[in-house]
Amino acid sequence: MAARRRTGREGRSGQHRGLSLRAGRRRGHPDDVRRSGDPLPFDQQWSRRAGRARRQGVALGRRGHLSPLDLQRHRCVSRPRQVRPDLLPGRGLGCPVLRQCVGTCRRRSDVRAKTAGANVRRAVGGRGTCAEFVVAADNSAVPKSPVSRRGFLAALAIVPLLAACRSQFPEAPKVASAPVGSPATPTPAEPRKVRIGRPELDLFAFWSTRFSNLNNRLSPERNVKLTTLGIDVGSSMTTVELPGAYARAIGNLPEAEVPDLIMSGPEEISVLRALAKAGVLHDLGPILKNERWFKESDFHGNALRTGSAQGKQVALPLALGAEVILFNQASFTEANVELPRAAWDWTAFTSAAKSLTRAAGGDRPARWGFNIGRFSPTLATMAWQHGAELISEDGRQVRLDEPGTLRAVELLLDLINTHKIAPPPPDQATPPFSTVQRIGRQEFAMGSMVAGGAVWWRNNTNLLIAEMPTAEKKVVFGNASLLIGIPTRAPDLAHSLNALRAMFDASADSMFLPPRKGATDIRKTDTLMAESDASAFAATLSMARFLPGDAPLHVYPLIEQEFLFPVLRGQRRPAEAARAAQGAIDELLKRSD
Repeated sequence: MAARRRTGREGRSGQHRGLSLRAGRRRGHPDDVRRSGDPLPFDQQWSRRAGRARRQGVALGRRGHLSPLDLQRHRCVSRPRQVRPDLLPGRGLGCPVLRQCVGTCRRRSDVRAKTAGANVRRAVGGRGTCAEFVVAADNSAVPKSPVSRRGFLAALAIVPLLAACRSQFPEAPKVASAPVGSPATPTPAEPRKVRIGRPELDLFAFWSTRFSNLNNRLSPERNVKLTTLGIDVGSSMTTVELPGAYARAIGNLPEAEVPDLIMSGPEEISVLRALAKAGVLHDLGPILKNERWFKESDFHGNALRTGSAQGKQVALPLALGAEVILFNQASFTEANVELPRAAWDWTAFTSAAKSLTRAAGGDRPARWGFNIGRFSPTLATMAWQHGAELISEDGRQVRLDEPGTLRAVELLLDLINTHKIAPPPPDQATPPFSTVQRIGRQEFAMGSMVAGGAVWWRNNTNLLIAEMPTAEKKVVFGNASLLIGIPTRAPDLAHSLNALRAMFDASADSMFLPPRKGATDIRKTDTLMAESDASAFAATLSMARFLPGDAPLHVYPLIEQEFLFPVLRGQRRPAEAARAAQGAIDELLKRSD
């Protein structure tokens, strides 16, 4: 009786232990039939076998499917016939070597081969893979259980079979994990370079350093690195000849040398008109229409106009400039004059300038309260504040005889002749940089300039920024110190757009002045800026008005020479000078077209 109970516990005697290789089921097992002789349904047969397998710790399979233990281990709760191959370790159910081995076992009649095949199916859950059987050695695939002597001897018989499988598939099995989601696109290790074309001139070399510094603020998500590509436009080039030469050089570049982006500017050098006319830049309007990161309302005022030419948006302003007052703090301290306040008008400005003006005496040099000269102040700011347009909306016409323009010139004339706070402009125009130096030496207490690109005047720590005084309208002249466009022959338009987005996303904290609203602290764009400077620039950007990119800025020197300076020197009356200069300006505009 004891022996009887012992054999029953070990699988109900060895006579029922063998598996029929042909039928794939136990032969003559008492549980395979009812006591009445009717066969059990498959689900009940499987349930009973699964229970015995769990109690014995044996991974038993049937007809090439995993056992319930394997299904539970792989967290599959479906029916045994609905096996998920993606959860199987190794090669799943498709091992050709095992199929060949089992087929060989079927054709052989020796007991050893049959026993080997049966144990393969026990270990791997039917027609599994050799790799699945081998993975049992890591103590994770098959639960630990006591092994009988018969099972041990049967396992030894399978060694030649396993050796054959390992010889053809030597790789160690890898347990596949369940897929969590769509795998993310791997990010390249090195950022992709962006070549920004610029004229090979010293005037534009500054932007190479600016772009290099901008790389530190770019979002890693964009995965780009900005570089510059010098475009040869000739060694001796005037500001009038540069636009045409630049456009021709871009158009003649070989395909392999075409940059990803093109820069235009700075300030009064308007090359965008020539680039648009030559057709070397994309029309960004249709391209940016569906870009979520681009919104026209994000830009200050009408700043986008600076990138328009011939009715197309061929570039975007990356850095802005605006007219402000530059003053010497030491001059105000010596004269005991209150520093310029926000939102002041020309009356308050004139009062402060009178107190700052002094005559020469002894070792003390003379000091003027304000400088009036080239771009100080700009005729555009003065005319706009008095209600004139000066330059038409499309930038193709210039009118000097508007009442607002004439009143603006008379105001400047009063500052010279009536209030005596500024000398008449010299016969030879001085560059703006020279004016800044003279303010630093306190030859002038104040002057105006169009600031943008960099805070280069802070070499003298006494030089600070204030808002421009206003008249009837609160408006000042603004420009784009840097414009970025995409060449029509750009090698990869998507790459160029990605780089453009990266630059604009970082512009709020890195470009002076930032083109878009929302900059929390303008001082971040240039650490040399004083706190009062940042407040003045923030207020100025809200008042700035911008001209289209193809506005005829090249005629401005002629406007000063033929109209503004003769009036301020007392050589002509404003209306008379306007009529005399209008013909020369119209002729220059006609030749430009």
